[in-house]
This record gives sequence, C-alpha cells and structure tokens, in this order.
Amino acid sequence: PHAVPTRPAPASVEPARAFRPPRWARLAAAAVPVAAALAIVVLWPKDEPRLKGRVSVEVLSDAGAPIRQARVGQHVTLAVGGSGYSQAAVFAIDAEGKVSQVWPPAGTSSAAIPAGARARLEPGFEVTPGSLALYAFFTTQPIDLGQLTRGLEATVAQGRSRGQGPLDLDAPADLAPAATRLRLEVAP
Repeated sequence: PHAVPTRPAPASVEPARAFRPPRWARLAAAAVPVAAALAIVVLWPKDEPRLKGRVSVEVLSDAGAPIRQARVGQHVTLAVGGSGYSQAAVFAIDAEGKVSQVWPPAGTSSAAIPAGARARLEPGFEVTPGSLALYAFFTTQPIDLGQLTRGLEATVAQGRSRGQGPLDLDAPADLAPAATRLRLEVAP
C-alpha cells in the first residue's frame, strides 16, 4: 500500500489588524493645524493690511449713492476704499489745471481713514461750477500733502506737454503706494 502524504494542518491565521496610533497621538495630530491657524490670527501684526482689492474714490449723493455727475450747489460726500491702507489724501484738478486739496480739509499730511470697503470722508461739501478730476492717494504712513500737490502739478505740466487736458490725466503711480482717480462732471 502506498502511503498518502498528509499535509500538516494549517496554522490558524489571525486577520491582520490595522495599526492604530494611540489616542493622544491622534489628538495631537488634529491639534497642530488648529494651533497654527489660531497663532496666525492672534499673532498677525495689527498694523499690517489684511483687506485686499483695489483702492477707490467715490462721490456720494446725500442719499449715499455713488455719482459721477453733480449739479452746482448739490451737497456731496467723498468715500474711499483703502484696500488695507490706513492713510489717504484726496485732491482735485479743475479744467484749468489748478490743483486743490479736498481731503483732509486741513493739515499738512494725509489723514487716517476708517477700515472697510467704503469709508465716508466727512465733512461733505457743496459742488461749485466746473468739472474736475479727483485723485486719491493711499499709504500706511502719513505722507506730506505738499509733496503730493507738487507731484500733481508736475503731472499736469507733463500732460500738457503731451497735449492732454488736465481732466484726462491718469493717477500718478510714483507719488504714493496706491492711487486712483475719478472724473466728476458738474452741470450748472
């Protein structure tokens, strides 16, 4: 008779268990990103701009609506969007090329503006005859208004030498970290 080979009985195999880190390790792994995000919020410098976007200048009617046309005698208010900048100054150039400080109404340097997408600049003013271009300059530190006035006067002179009218000039980019312009048409 032939002997039938026998196989040894298979050893009992336990199913593989997935490695599971201890509970304290799982909690620490979850806490690290939360702590990092909290540190960014708490430790972010308070004077550093956070709001991003474009700077803006607007003329608002008494009802608060932005306007680009006004009539002589109408009461209006300026509004700016600082896009994270904390200081502003607004100037006007009339059709003759005369540069005038509009806001702040007094002083020799730019003034602090409220944070937000649209900050009203008080006091408002009454519209006088003649269309004009408004130029708003934005910085994080006060800037000398005389420097801005001289820079705008030079911009008007350069524009005239190229045949451009005073109301058609772009906002000079070299006078402040950010600048914008708005043309206001004034009807009699």
